[in-house]
Amino acid sequence: MSPLLPFRKRDEIIFEGEGTKMRAIVVAKGHVQKGLSKLISFGPQDEIICVDGGAHNALELGLRPSVVIGDMDSLDERLLKELREEGCIFITHEREKDKVDTQLAVEYAVERGADEIIMVGVLGSRLDHTLANLYLLASPVLKGVKVRMIDEVQEIYLIKDFGIIEGRAGDTVSLISLTPVTKGIYTKNLKYALTDGELTLDFPRGISNVLTASPGEVRIGEGLLLVVRLLGPIT
Repeated sequence: MSPLLPFRKRDEIIFEGEGTKMRAIVVAKGHVQKGLSKLISFGPQDEIICVDGGAHNALELGLRPSVVIGDMDSLDERLLKELREEGCIFITHEREKDKVDTQLAVEYAVERGADEIIMVGVLGSRLDHTLANLYLLASPVLKGVKVRMIDEVQEIYLIKDFGIIEGRAGDTVSLISLTPVTKGIYTKNLKYALTDGELTLDFPRGISNVLTASPGEVRIGEGLLLVVRLLGPIT
């Protein structure tokens, strides 16, 4: 197991007024490779918010949970006791509820003041949960918050008006409309360029574009675009 970052209680987070940055790592219980920690530069000031059994994944990544949110149906009793003794905060919800646990964790991160959220363990084997998590990116709650989903294969995020695509020349990048129509699309540094282009939900022709130089740029007049950038193998 990777060395753990120092445990930090919720009350130790200090906000120093306007301009203060706060990043939250939301860890769900989907499949996570230990090597994922090589793709993300975790910092000791990150707020580690776990979705129920995602606490197990956090430990595999060398992260110590500061908050666990959910119905606690997939959290090992031994680990629950250990984290409680260390001062980890537990926010328990009923199993029967309108919101999925990942949504509750993301909303909690925003309430805490996060302006950047990295989500891991949210792209699992259950398609219903994966789709729910993807559509969560379009939530009005996340307005003004930089959100990325990352696994060992890809990073995923949403563009609502203008977005930067960071990476390396040659990276595969897909643009997928999350609305029936996304209009007025202009791209820069993508092999298959769009100039006042249009992508639709029922004709996903934005799949497998290529980044020709970094950074790429995408500007949108109307609609929502999901960006999927494939990552290189973990070595």
